[in-house]
Amino acid sequence: MELPKKKRGSSKIIGLVITIAIVATIFLTFKSYWYIPKQIDLYEVINQNEYRAILFLSTLPKKSVVMASPRISEALYPISGHKPVATYFFYGNRRDSELFFMTNDCAVKEGLLKKYNIKYVLSEFPINCGWKLIYDTGNYIYEID
Repeated sequence: MELPKKKRGSSKIIGLVITIAIVATIFLTFKSYWYIPKQIDLYEVINQNEYRAILFLSTLPKKSVVMASPRISEALYPISGHKPVATYFFYGNRRDSELFFMTNDCAVKEGLLKKYNIKYVLSEFPINCGWKLIYDTGNYIYEID
């Protein structure tokens, strides 16, 4: 039994409308994947000098604790395999890390080094506390005895 021509034509139109609706829904669902708003745009966590310093750390014995600023510490473990004292959001004691770099008192710094059993310090600025300087190309890495 065949459908009359009028019914065949209307079922084709309904099928076409459903197909267009499905395609439009899929397109509109994933449209935002192609356009990233500026406020969500990717950013660099570290610069090239910091990256090279962390690469240098990766040549040293692994799994040592490193004191670095929370910003640099975000990239420390993935690149070097060393454990940071703290990162901005997910790991460690950020206040101690910030205190370490904000104070000029070497006794406070030494106390934090002992508290976390720190082996290396990665700093953007020189620190004059008598530690052994092992890297000084744009950033400073100190080895702690």
